[in-house]
Order: sequence, then C-alpha cells, then structure tokens
Amino acid sequence: MVNLDMDETHSDGDVFYTGAVTDTGKLNGYSRAINNNTDFHLLYNQSAGGSVKKVTGAIGNTTSIAVVSATIWIGANDHGTNLRRSTDAGVTWSNVAHNAGEAVHSVMSCDAAPTNLMCFGDTKVSYSVDSGASWTICNTQPPNVTALSSGSYPTIALAVLAGDSGGASIAMWRNPDPDNNAGSNDWSQANAGPTADCYAVHMTTVDDGIMVDTGENIWTTT
Repeated sequence: MVNLDMDETHSDGDVFYTGAVTDTGKLNGYSRAINNNTDFHLLYNQSAGGSVKKVTGAIGNTTSIAVVSATIWIGANDHGTNLRRSTDAGVTWSNVAHNAGEAVHSVMSCDAAPTNLMCFGDTKVSYSVDSGASWTICNTQPPNVTALSSGSYPTIALAVLAGDSGGASIAMWRNPDPDNNAGSNDWSQANAGPTADCYAVHMTTVDDGIMVDTGENIWTTT
C-alpha cells in the first residue's frame, strides 16, 4: 500500500498515482476517507514503488477507475447517466453515456484486452469495445440479482460478477461473451456456489478464480 504525505492538500475528486501507469494489469483504483470525511482517489501500481503523484485534473466523486492505457482512464461516479473519461492521463475529463439505465458504481477493463471494458450498477451491466468511448447495455442482464458488488474480467472469453442474490440463489453471475463478439452477450447465474452475499471475486483465467462471501467463506473454482 502506498503512503501519502498527509501534509499535502487533498480535495474531493483528486486522483493520485504512483509507478508506471502503462502496467495496466497491476493498477487499481481506491478511495480513502481523510480529513473531515473528504474522499480522495488513489491510483497505484501494486508492483511499483516511488513517490505518489497527483494528476492535474479533478475527476469528481469517483467510486472506481479503470486504466485502458497510459493516457486513457475511465471513472465511475455512482450517480447519473455518465461515466467520466480522460484521454490525457487525467488532465481533463469528459462525460460519456454508459447506457446502463441506472447509476454505475464500478468500471473495469479486461485484463487481457484493456480496450474492452464493462461497468455495472446495482443490477445492470454495460460494455465497451472502443476504450470506453461508447457503451452498450448487455443483451441479457444478470437474473435474480438484488445488488452487484464486485466483478472480474480476465479475458475476452469471460467476465464474472458477485453480489447479493437475495439469499434464494447463487450469488455469482458469468458471461462467456462479454464483448458480444459472438452476439451472445448474456449473463447467467453460476451452477453452484454461495447463496450468501459476495463482495469480492477475482478470476485469473477462464477456469481459475476465488470469491469471498459475507460468512467469511472462501470459494474457489473446481
């Protein structure tokens, strides 16, 4: 974890990063509460050291940032009909419609193909195949979902989501065609798994993954 110099002045919507932003596979967006509950947003490289830098532009209230390249970043703000997009490494930001039909609180790029992305709100999912310049709502949305919490997008052949299914069915959803390349961008529930709420899921390949539920159980693929 990167430590910030707390003598610096931080404002709501500031974006910080450290290390090489070209290493998209190891970048993550985080927000932390500091000084009177003001949120700032830290973009950091898990494998790199160095000092923390603040980008010139402010993105606004942000819950998630996806890194497409060294210059193209996408931010979700959990309200409204737009995502925020920068093509100059955070110097300036513009709105882009996500077309999900509800507020979006998470956005992520595909690990294997960062120009492909997905974003989701409580129950709706959209995707992009042009570095976040335009977005399309998925053909079929996740069924039996109360609230989505986490996602993983390891390859163009798989995306998964975890969340709250109301306790009546499996709290994990999968999509084998998240970029709609085969014309079947459809979400379905996993065949087996937890019915408790799941707040974290991560897939390393189309076959290997891990998920944690609110009962402190760790689930793995078989």
